[in-house]
Amino acid sequence: MVRNCGAPVGGGNPSAGVDVPEGGHRIAVLHLGLTVASLTLFATGLDLASGTSTIISCAAILLLGLPHGALDLVALTTARSPARALAIYLALGGAMAGFWWAMPGGALLIFFAIAIGHFGEDWPGPGLVAHGGALALLAAPLLFHRTEVDAMFAVIAGSGALPPLADSLVLVAPVAIAAALTASAISWTTGQRTLAVSSAAALVGMVVLPPIVGFALSFGMFHSPRQFARGLADLEGRRWRAPVVAACTAALLLAVVIALGGAATTLSDGAVRGTFIILSVLTVPHMMLPLTLRNLHFKHGAKLQSHQTRQLKHRNRYRA
Repeated sequence: MVRNCGAPVGGGNPSAGVDVPEGGHRIAVLHLGLTVASLTLFATGLDLASGTSTIISCAAILLLGLPHGALDLVALTTARSPARALAIYLALGGAMAGFWWAMPGGALLIFFAIAIGHFGEDWPGPGLVAHGGALALLAAPLLFHRTEVDAMFAVIAGSGALPPLADSLVLVAPVAIAAALTASAISWTTGQRTLAVSSAAALVGMVVLPPIVGFALSFGMFHSPRQFARGLADLEGRRWRAPVVAACTAALLLAVVIALGGAATTLSDGAVRGTFIILSVLTVPHMMLPLTLRNLHFKHGAKLQSHQTRQLKHRNRYRA
């Protein structure tokens, strides 16, 4: 998102925290309630891995997750050159879409790497701890749901596209989970009790529940609403509803097209593929655009300073 978030990304020291947006406590309570309800239903034998449950989870991921990324389109208007910023945004998203077409296994790996960097913003502590917490959410399902995760990877990126990815996630899962628990403990000891409970609930959901359900809860209720609240605060009242609704509608339609037009054998498989491809295509510019714009602004400032220096030298030479 094109903004200057006041919260440290991953913190700068062991006591660093994550800013809690307005309404963050209510978000945490709702997240905890939904997680407990899902765990209860799962424990009583309800099949949360069914096709219907998968489709509902995918819909929740998109409906709850798209708005915070769509705020980028509002923030683009504050760039030095909105047209250039929009062109870069579309180029980054288009490049990711091209990766899915040409090299789906590589695209999935890129998505995981960028997602870890982005989700690390939700965790306190030094960088390794914060990003370890983010990695835990992606690696934890491999501990007890390896078969389901392998099936999801095959649906998203093709059969056998990236078997080393799942193997690597299994190896790092214990360390990543330890980092997540450390981050939750840091939140608790620094007084961010709701963040501590919510992050622990996200981790438990990813370990116990079917992967797509756990991800819907962690992404849709732990990550996205808090990012959306921060984004609204950064926009400082600028109009956002129309572009956000338009962007979300377009993304949902594209997800449906991918789901129905892909090679998936079932509607639920198509929904999984469409959901994660759309998320990745939007996540890449969501994460990379601010870095690109800052780099462009830095170069622009350097060129301006160099030009001003030359002018000053020329005036001094003339006066001499």
